[in-house]
Formats: sequence, C-alpha cells, structure tokens
Amino acid sequence: MKHPAYCGFDCGECPVFSATERKDAQQQAALAKQYSNETHRFSQADMYCEGCQSESASRSKLCGGCAMRSCARAKGVAHCAACGDYPCTIVVRCLPRDTPGRRRLDALQEGGCR
Repeated sequence: MKHPAYCGFDCGECPVFSATERKDAQQQAALAKQYSNETHRFSQADMYCEGCQSESASRSKLCGGCAMRSCARAKGVAHCAACGDYPCTIVVRCLPRDTPGRRRLDALQEGGCR
C-alpha cells in the first residue's frame, strides 16, 4: 500500500484523496454532492484529504473524527494491527470481520508486521 490508513484501508483508493492529490476541484465538487444527504452536507472544500496519517487529517470533515485513527495515533502505532489490543472493541465495531480493511489488518497481524 502506498498510502496506508490506520484501519487497513488504502487512502490511495479513496476518491477524495485522489481528487486532492490531483487538485481536481470539479471532482471534489462532484464528490461533495454525491456524499451529501439530508443529515450531512458537504462542500467542495470538505472534499480535501491528504491521507489518514497526515497532520491535516484531524481537520477532515470525513475522517477527522475517526475513532480508529484517534486511538492509533494516541498509541503511536502504524496501524491498528500493530496494537497489542488488536482487535479491540473499536475495531470490532467499525470494521466487521469480512470487510477489506479488517482482512488487511488481520493479514498484517498474522504476518507479524508491527
């Protein structure tokens, strides 16, 4: 993975991350419209992300409040699978067992990548 997130997701696969990297304002506006709903409204500016492990991620309207990110940063681990408490209640709640992120984290843990 070129841009790993704490949760096992590859930020490089995220359309918001990709649009930010390309400085593609049209794509960011389209994503804001796509992701907005009756309870959450996003602007083009909200569709800015430099990746989960960047300092600016804490200001992200999409991922800034992520419990997995906050916990991993507080514990100083590269990803959740590198934590001695893996899989903790946060991981179990946020990533059901059969999701791509959880499978990646399980593989990282089994491979001894801490």
